[in-house]
Amino acid sequence: MPSFSSLPIPELLAASRTLYTNARDDAEVFAVLSAEPWGFTAGDFDAGLALIDTITGADTAEIKEELESQRATTAANADADAVEKTYSRHRGQLRRHYRRGTPEYGALGLAGRAPDARPALLKAARDFYNALAADPAVLDPVRGLTPAVVTDAQALVKAATDSHTTQAKEAGDVDIVADTRKAAVKALRTHAAITAADATVALADHPQLRERLGLLERS
Repeated sequence: MPSFSSLPIPELLAASRTLYTNARDDAEVFAVLSAEPWGFTAGDFDAGLALIDTITGADTAEIKEELESQRATTAANADADAVEKTYSRHRGQLRRHYRRGTPEYGALGLAGRAPDARPALLKAARDFYNALAADPAVLDPVRGLTPAVVTDAQALVKAATDSHTTQAKEAGDVDIVADTRKAAVKALRTHAAITAADATVALADHPQLRERLGLLERS
């Protein structure tokens, strides 16, 4: 009899499908299993088949979600790189005009290095451009840095923030599918093992019927 608790997943799915399908659809087998004292119903076997469908469906969904997650990561990285490049350039321009000790130096967060971590970088860039948008006069002495340029930079920050959010969601979707699959595999192992054990006893005097379920002891 297959060891449903330890079979590799592809073999688990094949053995379980044989067990449930033939137990439900083979009239001779079902007649014995549904009789007293066993009382199996078609619903018992349908429940096992539903677990198999959940696992195979999760396999397909996981491929899709992994691809979407990879695409989201690529987009988020590209958008964050665009913000980092633009923010670093504009921040450098402001640092050359407003030195330590000026009100602008503190208000625009010009002290030290720009953050490296993406969430901190996006927040710093958002605060920086929001401050510039709120007080456009700060831009007057800075060549090439206009309110229109600030508006475009704010759009970059928003796009990168949205991409970061999408990336996190897609990564979470991958985890959800993986957890669903893991739970279904665990449930199937238990359900199939119990069903097979009971069916083996019920069909003890019918080796040919046990064989149809894949439950013969192998020497």
